[in-house]
Amino acid sequence: MQGDLHFENFGAFCDESGQIVYDVNDFDEGCFGSYLYDVLRMSATIALGRRHLGYDQERQLAMLEHYTMAYYKQIRRYAKHKADPDKFVMDKQHAKGLIRKLERRQQGHFLEKVTNRPGVPGEQ
Repeated sequence: MQGDLHFENFGAFCDESGQIVYDVNDFDEGCFGSYLYDVLRMSATIALGRRHLGYDQERQLAMLEHYTMAYYKQIRRYAKHKADPDKFVMDKQHAKGLIRKLERRQQGHFLEKVTNRPGVPGEQ
C-alpha cells in the first residue's frame, strides 16, 4: 500500500529497459497500511481536481465511481490470480486515452527544458 496516492505522485519515466512507463513516482510520505488510504486519498484528489475544473457534483461522483470500480476490479484480478501486481506495467502497449500520448515524449525533455539556458556561453 502506498498511502500517498494523488495526481501529483504519478508521472512518466523510463524503466530499466529504457521504455517510457506511467506509474507512481513519489514515495516520500508513503507507508504500509490499509488499501483504504490509497482509495480515500485518490478519491479526494479526484473530487478536488474535478471541482477545481468546474465539474458539477454529478460528474464528480461519476468519476469517483469509475475510479473505485476500476480499483476494485483490478484488486479482484490480483486476488483471483488473473493478474500479477509485480508484472503490471502501464506503457504505450497497455495504455488507453491520454496516457498513450506519453510515447511522444522524448527522454530528457524536462531536464533539457530546466537546464538549458539560451544565451549562456556553452549552452544551446
